[in-house]
Amino acid sequence: GLCARGDTCLHLSNNEAEAAEARQCELIVRDFARAEARLSVNFTASAPAVGGAVVAAFPTADLLQRAGCGAGECWLSAQCGTCESCAAQPQFPTPLADCALQPAEVTISALSVDGDTVRFRAEANTTAPFTFFSSELSGTFSDNSMTLRPGAALALEFRASGAVGASGISEGAFRRATRVYTMNNLEPQRL
Repeated sequence: GLCARGDTCLHLSNNEAEAAEARQCELIVRDFARAEARLSVNFTASAPAVGGAVVAAFPTADLLQRAGCGAGECWLSAQCGTCESCAAQPQFPTPLADCALQPAEVTISALSVDGDTVRFRAEANTTAPFTFFSSELSGTFSDNSMTLRPGAALALEFRASGAVGASGISEGAFRRATRVYTMNNLEPQRL
């Protein structure tokens, strides 16, 4: 098959009734400290209707060597097409416990409140794998367990429910009630 042991294998899924046409895709090797792109590999991918396929495979050791990455220094992500606020799924070739993770500071910007919905953008000062937001308020976040990185803010929402959602939510109440957890930090961060 296309994917051998030791390879980074990329799978493209398609939930549409028609086959996904060929798309330009990119695999990027980044360092943990600054999320700086050390290597970029372009490829074309397509997927069958209501299905998926392995669309590319690259020897992981070769990618890391070409990028000049030492043990636990880099991670990989791939994305097909463009999406300003989409989070590409990361792949960590080394267990995170053995990686060069720096303490993370997560910042939020463009925070706005509309009734029961809080919209904001989140990013971190360093690569922050498996970042998730938790709130003492009843409600749900639009996404969680993402990899944040510097210079790549993700658009997120919190939709309050129950009594809080019915009466609306304030920016202050949201900030006081919300914590951010990352693999980088031992303690949660307050907003």
